[in-house]
Amino acid sequence: LVDHWLERVHEADRDHAKAMVKDCVTGKTEKFRTEIRFRDRNEQIIWMLVRGRIIRDAVSQEPQRLIAVLTDITRQKILDSALRQSEQRFRGVFESAGHGMVIVSPEGVIRKGNKALCKIFGYRKSQIHQIEYEQLVYANDLEEHQKIFRQLLAAQADHYCGERRFKHISGKEIHAIASISLVRDRQNNPVHFIAQLMDITDYKLANR
Repeated sequence: LVDHWLERVHEADRDHAKAMVKDCVTGKTEKFRTEIRFRDRNEQIIWMLVRGRIIRDAVSQEPQRLIAVLTDITRQKILDSALRQSEQRFRGVFESAGHGMVIVSPEGVIRKGNKALCKIFGYRKSQIHQIEYEQLVYANDLEEHQKIFRQLLAAQADHYCGERRFKHISGKEIHAIASISLVRDRQNNPVHFIAQLMDITDYKLANR
């Protein structure tokens, strides 16, 4: 029965599966839990979460049979792969964007800022991760920014886009078009804010 089960295991995972069962049979481990690939009857690859144990004779302790529970996790694996690819594409866009982009925690702490953001505010990459988002905001606009974040957290708005004032590391006033949205997880819990900033300071100065 074990041999028949192992025959369905994908060839790339077969040695791992055999070693896992052997460890359980020889008493090296009591149970096993792993994610491995199988081939179904149509020779399509499917992912399974395998949890099992060996049942032994109460007297001799010789292995009698293998009990295993297999859960199909193919869909989850596909989703995870798609998510990783999406995250990789986002990182590429994030770093190469010509406008400022910043990821902010629900508590207001900057998690990541791109090169364009650092250039706008005069911070080095190593510095931008050590400050709070409020430190970038012009003092007179701080209350309005806090209101925007509260509305997004309370789901009173999907996103915000508008002109706001910010503060350069030197204290100089910066004008920017800010687009702010909140990313939520599958349970609808807030993960982080993403703010995109287009510096329009030169335009504002030229039109005064």
